[in-house]
Amino acid sequence: MTSRYVKSLRAPLRNLLAVPIMHDRKVIGVVEVYNKIPQGKAGAEGFSRDDQQILQGVSEHMAIAMMKLNLIQYDALTGLLRPDPFFEKVLQKVNAPGQRRREQGGRALVMGDVDWFKAYNDRNGHEAGNRLLRELAHVLKLSIREEDLLCRYGGEEFLILLPGCNGSETRDKAERLRETVARAPVDTPAGILNITMSVGGVATADWPDDTANQILQMADLALYRAKEQGRNRTVIAGAAEHEEAHHASLELSSRCSQKS
Repeated sequence: MTSRYVKSLRAPLRNLLAVPIMHDRKVIGVVEVYNKIPQGKAGAEGFSRDDQQILQGVSEHMAIAMMKLNLIQYDALTGLLRPDPFFEKVLQKVNAPGQRRREQGGRALVMGDVDWFKAYNDRNGHEAGNRLLRELAHVLKLSIREEDLLCRYGGEEFLILLPGCNGSETRDKAERLRETVARAPVDTPAGILNITMSVGGVATADWPDDTANQILQMADLALYRAKEQGRNRTVIAGAAEHEEAHHASLELSSRCSQKS
């Protein structure tokens, strides 16, 4: 028994029934009940076979509910947030009471893209590409802070929200992330490889709802510059990316107005 029962329970642990929550033969959680009280003087101490069957039924329903939630919120391949839930959480963070005061240094959006991924996929096969992305997602998870948000944006692209970062801090954190990926050995069917990412980012003091697309465009433009300059490098959006994204946003607004 682990020490958490001693620390968490108000009464001594007398009995315990634990049933795994399963999906496709994989344990995705555990449901536990403990300290069953006997009914009446003749009541049996502890849990019965009937109790176990009931709890197994409960765990099956919980597995279905958990998988539905995960499929909505998370990417099935990497386990990372999908784009829509990612941006919902971004806006929740931005608009949370007191969040602006706590993040006076601003915040940043970083976009990373695996270099030469299509060539790797063509050479080693689709499943090998999937395995590489799973391994990379694990590396990225270990490389970010608890308050950061990580998303698989699509294909081999990833998005990271960095709260409390100004321009120079954004460059430093994005560069460290790129270097971490470049140094991390990734176990693939082709052997242990060191892959690289191109990284683009943008730091902003504010993130109102109507500029979210513009900020994403600036990060995307910075990433394009990184690839254009030779890949495996970091570019943080400057005046040129801000201006280009602003014009793109105005053009999009104009088209929407004409259609309406």
